[in-house]
Amino acid sequence: MNSKYLMFIAIIFFGTFASGLCNNLTNTFRIISRNEWGAELPRLPPIELKVYPAPFVIITHTLTEHCSNERTCGKLIRGIQDMHMLQIGWNDIAHNFLVGGDGNIYEGRGWNVEGAHTRKFNHRSIAIAFMGDYSETPATQQQLDVVKNFIQYSAQAGKIASNYKLVCQRQAEFTRNPGDILYEIIKTWDHFVPGLVY
Repeated sequence: MNSKYLMFIAIIFFGTFASGLCNNLTNTFRIISRNEWGAELPRLPPIELKVYPAPFVIITHTLTEHCSNERTCGKLIRGIQDMHMLQIGWNDIAHNFLVGGDGNIYEGRGWNVEGAHTRKFNHRSIAIAFMGDYSETPATQQQLDVVKNFIQYSAQAGKIASNYKLVCQRQAEFTRNPGDILYEIIKTWDHFVPGLVY
């Protein structure tokens, strides 16, 4: 067998294997699109990330009430978007994605779009926000598993860098986000970078 043929077979095999991994992961979560949760249009066209795929994944929380089903989570995320746009004056909801207590991933600004969550990192990260306040309340195991699988899928699909750095918002800004209890859990995850980040 010649080397070109072997290379072709290897590419086909790897592509099929990687595709299978991505498909298996997408079976573990559901992404609720902006259209599905009733998002308002952003005030201005979205700005693409300056660094893509994003080298940072930032975990935060919304410091709101919790939600437990698609109806209450949809209502909550619409309220968060209204607060960010109407009260704070941002272009759109701050985060790229959010996870509800129902175990669904909600599309915020989405992939490859600059957020409004962490100064100095908005142009080179995606932010995933746990909906609720996790200062004293733990996230559910379902939420944690969904976010882990979503991050893994994002890396395998090339949406974030394969060697991404996982940090919490408190490591980049003067804040307690994402809450002490959630922070202690995130610290144990793969790709977590301890200490302050710049």
